[in-house]
Amino acid sequence: MHWISVNKDSLDLQVEHRLLLWCARTHMDTGHAARVCHLIEHTAIDWKETVRCAEQHRLRPLLFWHLNQICPALVPPSILEQLQSSFQSYSWRSLLLTEECLWILRLFEQHGIAAVPLKGPVLAHTLYGNPALRVFEDLDILIHERHRLQATAVLYDTGFTPWEEGKTDYHAGFTSPDRNWLLELHWALTIPELSSLPATDMLRRAQMSMFAGISIRQLDPIDLLIFLCLHGAKHHWCQLRWIVDIAEYLRIYAGIDWECVMSAATSTGHERVILLGLHLAHQLLEAPLPDNIVQKIAATPIIREMAQHIQADLFQDASSLRVRVAPNGVNIQSLDSTTARMRLVLQQLIKDLQPKRVDYQLIRLPEPLGFLYYPLRLLRLMLVYRTLMLKRVVRNIRSIW
Repeated sequence: MHWISVNKDSLDLQVEHRLLLWCARTHMDTGHAARVCHLIEHTAIDWKETVRCAEQHRLRPLLFWHLNQICPALVPPSILEQLQSSFQSYSWRSLLLTEECLWILRLFEQHGIAAVPLKGPVLAHTLYGNPALRVFEDLDILIHERHRLQATAVLYDTGFTPWEEGKTDYHAGFTSPDRNWLLELHWALTIPELSSLPATDMLRRAQMSMFAGISIRQLDPIDLLIFLCLHGAKHHWCQLRWIVDIAEYLRIYAGIDWECVMSAATSTGHERVILLGLHLAHQLLEAPLPDNIVQKIAATPIIREMAQHIQADLFQDASSLRVRVAPNGVNIQSLDSTTARMRLVLQQLIKDLQPKRVDYQLIRLPEPLGFLYYPLRLLRLMLVYRTLMLKRVVRNIRSIW
């Protein structure tokens, strides 16, 4: 198996993964194209692994797009046909979801509900120029929290029903028997443990723009960057496509006011989250960043440490994440303030000590003595998992500081 060193962090990657990194962009210059052709010509590529990895990271469309344009003769015909078939499927689905997204937005507009599409076809069009190049499986719509009940009623009237697994304290999922996609209604950007930003200000700052011949609301560019970084952080950047989103954003919005970006990052408590997203896009996909942002990242060791964990896990099985993750799924170190990190660790401790079914089955206590299940659970955990618990406690305390 051939291995190639990637960028400044000395992360070793299989050539199949390196090939995917080079194709993980909308535009490929002649230098990148030459490197891709040279790699394929002079290396034994495991094409099954390449396609599997592209599917894992939802990058099959971009992989096909570039291989078909620059070196179709170098790719095994069966692999190229497989990629072409999936590209056509994604293309048809993107057209369908684009129509459905516009229908939902018009429907809400008719009922006086201000709505902004998140991700999906609008993001694919804005950042990729072609919705077929970015895989999206569902639709995400941002609304004011005060419109939740009204929007839900509108969806009920059109045949949607709640998807209980998608019900959370920041969004709710809806399905329809006539549609094979999920609609997620958001009134906040992400899980509250990671961000408490309400939709109100972002909807107020949303800008009107034309999409598919219709005027729609879109997130302000700085708000869009915050959302993209929060979304990647929520999922621990385990899919390369979320880093591609950041890289394409940096190419599209090259003239953005970085002083305003960092001011917004600091004021909202998302500086670490945003710097991490920018660093990953810069390191892995050579996205452009101004020198002062690169220097700021270089002066923040925790950003580079988190990035190294993410890069090391990027092409591994999703179950082997090494980042410091709390039960709610948040990387403790991604939070800016010490207070927020302490609160998250405390939440984890409380959840760990919450009695479970096994505790009630091991010993039966009368109801007046029910409070004893808490110290008994702690004792049981210490006896059974003492080494693991000690390591976990030390790790989480270190992650606070």
